[in-house]
Amino acid sequence: MSHPSSPRVQTHKETADQLIEAERQIRQQQERLTHADLERRLAAVERQQAAWRDEQQTATIRQLQDSNAAMGSKIDALKAQLVEGDTALAESEKHVGTARADVEALKVVLAQLVSGMESAAVRRRTVRH
Repeated sequence: MSHPSSPRVQTHKETADQLIEAERQIRQQQERLTHADLERRLAAVERQQAAWRDEQQTATIRQLQDSNAAMGSKIDALKAQLVEGDTALAESEKHVGTARADVEALKVVLAQLVSGMESAAVRRRTVRH
């Protein structure tokens, strides 16, 4: 007979139940570890994607800044050409204005010459007759 102070011997069913429970706990622990590993890997991939997006955005911003700078230079050059063109046009208009005044003065002189010649011709005709 068994003595009350001696440990009780487990039955096969109890031992099998304990083994099944231990296996279940081990599987749960493995699933938690696998899940944690997958979460860690996913976080690393997300960080890499975010870094890649940042690099792409930075490169795009740099390209846009370079493009804007180039366009700004072209616009500045065109503005300078426009100022030069306006200056040349104003100078030409000044010369045209001066030339008009000269032409008008020449017309007056020519009219006077024509009038003088006509008067001289009239006087010659009257003198001959």
